[in-house]
Amino acid sequence: STLLVSLISGTIAGTVSAITSQPGDYLFSKASEAKGATLAGAWREYLDSKRYGDMLTGLQPRLFFGGALIALQFVIYDYCRVQFHVSPNDLNSFLDVMASVGKT
Repeated sequence: STLLVSLISGTIAGTVSAITSQPGDYLFSKASEAKGATLAGAWREYLDSKRYGDMLTGLQPRLFFGGALIALQFVIYDYCRVQFHVSPNDLNSFLDVMASVGKT
């Protein structure tokens, strides 16, 4: 059941990250197409073109691969955590120790 939660939450996290990073990646790729172009120039060109749907170019494969990869990472992490018998309390203890290292 925890693997299912990891799978679902990883898919949601990957999908959200793909959606939020898409506009920036689109503008960066547009800015890198022309020599000497800037990010601000790419943004201006995008707004002037009034082709707002262009920013969604390539979003579908990005949603699939982003969702799948992050879900896989979440599942691997959770699987290893269960196999090595690491409880949430163990993780909290580790984080407490790491937090105190910088204070001494």
